[in-house]
Amino acid sequence: MLIGVVAAAAGANDGRTESPTAAAPTYAPTVIPPTPIAAPSPAAVPAPNNTASAPESFTAAPSEPTTPTLSVSRQNAVESAESYLSFSAFSRQGLIDQLKYEGFTAAQAKHGADSVGL
Repeated sequence: MLIGVVAAAAGANDGRTESPTAAAPTYAPTVIPPTPIAAPSPAAVPAPNNTASAPESFTAAPSEPTTPTLSVSRQNAVESAESYLSFSAFSRQGLIDQLKYEGFTAAQAKHGADSVGL
């Protein structure tokens, strides 16, 4: 009798064509329909006030003192003049001549000398 129980437990084939293992269940994916999103309602705009009122007055912000902007060539002349004076002593005319030699115009060279205090 022990052999019959072991054979039954082991899944002995008793002539049926089905396999002793159960078929795996199949699952269909759950489809969730999209939720519609309502557009926000337009904000209420107040009606224009047609009553006469005093005009708004604005005071201008106090302007900060500004330094005149230099042209690029004049700024370059000032920087060159400062550079020359940082390593050598020049007279006013000597510095102007050196700046003119570097390609600055006479007006730019004079501005460079004036800016460094010569």
